Amino acid sequence: MLLTLETLSIMVPCCGQIPEYGLMDPAISKPGGHALGIRNILRNKRISKKRSQIERCFAVIKRAHKAGHVQVTTFARAGMKFMMSAFVYNLVQLRHLVQKKN
Repeated sequence: MLLTLETLSIMVPCCGQIPEYGLMDPAISKPGGHALGIRNILRNKRISKKRSQIERCFAVIKRAHKAGHVQVTTFARAGMKFMMSAFVYNLVQLRHLVQKKN
């Protein structure tokens, strides 16, 4: 049996345990092994709305500016490299905002 989204939704009971494979579904479980409560689900949704705006910046810096892994060895140099990547990101965003305004 292949694990697809359809089969997982059928196989996963309320506690997140997949009986045939002994796996936990990380999307609906918490460390205690029980399903998340409604308060935690709503909290995660609130956090993810705020986090997604910031994560986009890091994703662009990582992919477009190739700053996912730095080749410098000291903490100060790595910080400077990241600061320059953030500066370039801000310049590109500023250019897009100016073009959008005109």
